[in-house]
Amino acid sequence: MAVNFIPNRADIPFWRGDGLVFDVTVTSEGAAVDLTTYDIWCTGKRNLSESDADAVFQVTKTAGDIVISGAGNNVATITVPASDTVGLTVPLTLYYDVQIKAPAGQPITVAWGQLAIGQDVTRAIV
Repeated sequence: MAVNFIPNRADIPFWRGDGLVFDVTVTSEGAAVDLTTYDIWCTGKRNLSESDADAVFQVTKTAGDIVISGAGNNVATITVPASDTVGLTVPLTLYYDVQIKAPAGQPITVAWGQLAIGQDVTRAIV
């Protein structure tokens, strides 16, 4: 199935030192896109010009940070661990995207936006 759509923009506020969990539902022309065989990445950067190696975080389906669910296997639950944000200087805005790639396909951006990271109040838990 060809995936034809405009990526969803979602700006997400959260706090330094918190884990971030969010879902991305992938459809094409109203039909669920089965993500079972897709590679999936979510990358967060301070600047769009940074390389992936310099990103604040990059989580992947392969590493187990992105889990597929839903009746059509079209929901990607993305988990960014708290350890990836605990050392950040805040306030800070990160740019992120979620990309999928079929086994023989090209990368496709399915979600993007900004992460507004605020100052946490309780630090004793870390």
